[in-house]
Amino acid sequence: SGGAAHTHRPGLSPSGSPGQSHGLHKERKMCCVTHSPDGIVGKLVRACEIVAESAFFDRVILFCIVVSSVTLAIENPSIGDNSPTRRALDVIDIIMNAMFFLECFLKVFSKSFKVYIKSGWNRLDFLIVVTSAIDLAIQIFAPSVRLDIFKLFKILRALRPLRFVARVRKLRILASTISSAAKPVANTGVLALGVFTIFGVLFMQLLGGKMNSCSDPLIINYIDCDDLVDGVKRDWVAYPVNFDWILPAIQSVFVLATQDDWPNHMLAGIDATDTRTGPFQNKQPGLVIFYIATILLAGYLVVNIFVGVFVDC
Repeated sequence: SGGAAHTHRPGLSPSGSPGQSHGLHKERKMCCVTHSPDGIVGKLVRACEIVAESAFFDRVILFCIVVSSVTLAIENPSIGDNSPTRRALDVIDIIMNAMFFLECFLKVFSKSFKVYIKSGWNRLDFLIVVTSAIDLAIQIFAPSVRLDIFKLFKILRALRPLRFVARVRKLRILASTISSAAKPVANTGVLALGVFTIFGVLFMQLLGGKMNSCSDPLIINYIDCDDLVDGVKRDWVAYPVNFDWILPAIQSVFVLATQDDWPNHMLAGIDATDTRTGPFQNKQPGLVIFYIATILLAGYLVVNIFVGVFVDC
């Protein structure tokens, strides 16, 4: 009737014909261009997304990363500029860079640059791709140019193997673990430095300035070491792992903690006598206990703390 209210069903236009819902053809933004999923650009975006996320394409990129890493390992100064090896490496480098650029383009085109760059791994990929492209362009168009800034791009080529980490889940987990452990490891490092400092100060009280000897092993006293023998001057020198002042003392405790040739270092400390006399065998045998305690506490304890930090992370 004429007084009846006109109602519209969902999905119908006011004339009663089927209409399109607001969510059916939702527009998307690719970079700075707005496009419809049903348009030509939308279909290209979808095609790029399918290719970029396919397992086959991912395996191809992994293979390219391995090949690129191998070519970096083959590089050496003895390869001539016009040799077949150099030409082969240059061709492979161009192909690998093209593949990496294609991968980056597909991901940026399908996701938009804003979404793509949010991921830390994608930022690493983008940095490597851009620097590799600049390095390749310099090699092709300006091979004679020699500027220090260009050397940076060659150095950044060494980051290419890191792209392998971004694509292997277990390696990503390992990298994330190391990253999350950075702060606890730093705290543990401060604790270890404190332990090494304490032991270094204690060693300084016991052996400071005493682990010296003449460069001529036949001379025992410092006063007899200051003259010439056959035109060669004698020197009063310190043992490499010594505790004369705080910095070498901390370094020496660290060497003991790593157990690098620790028996000889311990014997050198046991043989120490005084600041003006050279070593005498088994002069202070009681220092054995102190050395062993340092190795156990500064070595095993600190190392196990570091291991525990990584396990907790």
